[in-house]
Amino acid sequence: MGQALNYIVADDFTGANDIGIGLVNSGSNVSVILQQDDGILDLSADHHYIFCTDSRDDDCSVAQAKIHKIKSSFPQLSQQKILLKKVDSTLRGNIGAEIEALAGDDFPLVIVAIGAPSVGRTTIQGVCYVDKLPLIETEFASDPKSPIRSSRISDIISSQTDWPIQNIFLNDVRSPQLTEILMLHHQSPPQVVICDVENTQDLSSIYQAAISLSSKVLLVSTGDMTHVVPPLVERTIDRSRLIETDAISMLGIVGSMSEVSVQQQKRLEGSDNTHVIDIDVEALLSLNHEQYCSMVVGQAVKFLAAGQHCFLRTCSDVEQRHQIINIANRLGLSRQELGNKVKFTLAELTQKIITKQKPGSLFLCGGDIALALCHQLNISKFKLQGITAGCVPWGYLSYPQLTSIPVFTKAGGFGDPTTLLQVIHFIEKRI
Repeated sequence: MGQALNYIVADDFTGANDIGIGLVNSGSNVSVILQQDDGILDLSADHHYIFCTDSRDDDCSVAQAKIHKIKSSFPQLSQQKILLKKVDSTLRGNIGAEIEALAGDDFPLVIVAIGAPSVGRTTIQGVCYVDKLPLIETEFASDPKSPIRSSRISDIISSQTDWPIQNIFLNDVRSPQLTEILMLHHQSPPQVVICDVENTQDLSSIYQAAISLSSKVLLVSTGDMTHVVPPLVERTIDRSRLIETDAISMLGIVGSMSEVSVQQQKRLEGSDNTHVIDIDVEALLSLNHEQYCSMVVGQAVKFLAAGQHCFLRTCSDVEQRHQIINIANRLGLSRQELGNKVKFTLAELTQKIITKQKPGSLFLCGGDIALALCHQLNISKFKLQGITAGCVPWGYLSYPQLTSIPVFTKAGGFGDPTTLLQVIHFIEKRI
């Protein structure tokens, strides 16, 4: 039973890439496994594998079923001394339910360390903050699919599990006796311990204490945690030479309705070589959607064929996110059903575009949109290569038509207003 984090579990695609990039930057080989039922058995010992369950927006029972399935298919996960579980840094998803299913009888202690200091996410006195604002006062409280109901982490976890929960505040996190403090919480039945995180050193202290414990630990954290995890194999790689594409055109699919994402898209407007196509969600899902999709495909293909960048977006204004429930009602759908229909239809639309005109690169914003496209193309693996613009991981998909196309993924709420421009500049200067 080793301490190396060969296997990690994440609940969405961009989150899996986010936690993988810290390992890539230390020289490790990292792949995100997108399909767990296609018989992948040859798992290399010197490779990190991140299993994406795509369960963030599922009902609790469905999310737990996916966790049980992956544990059954890959018993290696539960054989690690520490199993790292990536969750959303703003606590969306089935955190409590997935903790319960993943820990089970295998991990008697669950340590929750919600902090991504690099993007302004911290936990103080058990409360999650985004850029120093309590979570409930941010845009994530009105998330179209998974709105947040509390800033207190214990409230969110306890809404999905009845396991006992304790808090460890900053004074104890920074104490030399942190390992001993955590040992006091190692008991049966399994217990959840929430640790405060204000900076990267706090994450490092929590990780070091976890590996010092005699018991197995389920460590629930964010992408920043792997920045303090040692690599499986020490190596130095020049990743600046790994762009293989020889075409400049980028196809972007932006399904996120985050305010940050909207700001980033607006910076693209008016550019001579970048075109933004606004997707009418109701037209996309209407009875005449084939005609509408054909028009969008034609526009995108024309821009890409001319060597220009083309971005498809579902939200051009922050007020649109508040209209989602009205659109769902008009279409006779629940909020979740609407989200699922949009992501799968966008995936079909994207497949039609790349079949007609192969782009030089892909940009996918929103983990559900990115993963829906991978499922549409029956892609099983994503090989991570690096990061650009500070928050945009990139790599290559295991798909014949896209093997030489760099694919960039971004979580909706990450980055600053110039992030998309930085990604475009990154690809242009390497052509």
